[in-house]
Order: sequence, then structure tokens, then C-alpha cells
Amino acid sequence: MAFQHRVREPEILDQPDVSPEEVYAGLEGLDRMHWWSQTVSLLWQPIARLVKPGDPPLRILDIACGSGASLVELGRRACKAGIDVELAGCDINPMTIAYAESRAKRAGMPATFFRFDAAHDPLPEGFDVVFTSTFLHHLSDEQAISLMARMRQSARRLVLIDDLIRGWWGAFIVFLGTRGLFTARVNQIDGDRHAPPQRASTPPLQVSVCV
Repeated sequence: MAFQHRVREPEILDQPDVSPEEVYAGLEGLDRMHWWSQTVSLLWQPIARLVKPGDPPLRILDIACGSGASLVELGRRACKAGIDVELAGCDINPMTIAYAESRAKRAGMPATFFRFDAAHDPLPEGFDVVFTSTFLHHLSDEQAISLMARMRQSARRLVLIDDLIRGWWGAFIVFLGTRGLFTARVNQIDGDRHAPPQRASTPPLQVSVCV
């Protein structure tokens, strides 16, 4: 496996003809990975520093929200801290949006969801925090740069980006995680397809950037 250059292969979950069963199984597997890597804890820390109880509601947008699990958990933590939030999530796949809506409803967490093509669509305005988690690596370099610039222009207070840095160690952890956490076959295939990173000398599995 060569690590000197970034290698991008289409993921199963990104395909227009993927079945609902594969989508739902893949989303559940990704939720396990996010739980294991403490994604929400990484996102919540800088958000919590922005506000205090009694402040106006903090409007939060999750780009490529997947199952909506991260958004729901952020809402739970905000409620526990006495912080008012307004939650929104977007994704390109209508099946994913329906799944996220159902999950938020079951959790009793008010949130709105809408379809959004992160590679092309303009970002809505009026959000204090705009974040995306383990999505940027799906995009080409040009698309990723464009999305980050639009996020910076759209967010009034904070941009959060949580994504992967792959090396030999990171590829091993992804392989181990997708098998050890009993994720679906679609997660195992998609995870392996994104193993080659930009450089081999970057051992962390995950990196978060606050702007």
C-alpha cells in the first residue's frame, strides 16, 4: 500500500443505488466508530466554551450529518449543561435524512434536517456553529477547500472539522475498529478504501480543527 499520495475510491454509502438496508447498517456502524473515538466529546468541548446558561440559543449545523447521532448527543449535553441550542443537520442522501429525523424524534430532541450537496450548494446563513465530522475525506482537495471556505463564511462564531489522518497506524486502527466493533460489511469495505492517506508519517487516526 502506498502512502505518499492521497487515494480516493468511491464508498458504497456514497452510491445513488445503495439499498436502504445497507444505508441503515452503515450508519449504525459509523455510530459505533464515533462512540469509540469519542467524536462528540471532541466537538462539545469548544462549543461549551462559547456560551453559558441563560445566553440566547446557540444555532448549530451539522454538515453531512449521517444518522444524526452526533447532533442528538450534542443536544443532550447542552440540555444537561443548561444551554439552549437549536439543532440542524443536512445530508445529500434522502434516506439518511429520514433516518436522522426518526432518530431525533425517538430521542425527543428537536432538530431540523434538510438535503444538501456539500460539494456544490451554498451554505445557509444564521448558524453560530457549523461543523462536519469524518466527511471531508470524501471530497476532492478542491471540494474540501471550497467547503471549508464556505463554512468559515457561514458560521458566525465557530467552525469545527473532525476528520481522519491516515498512516500505517491509522489504517490498522480503522481495520481493527471496523471488525472489532462489529460494524457492517459496508463499513469494513468503505473503511479499507480510505486507508491510504496523504502521508505515512502522520500516525493519529483522527484530528479536530477549530476555526
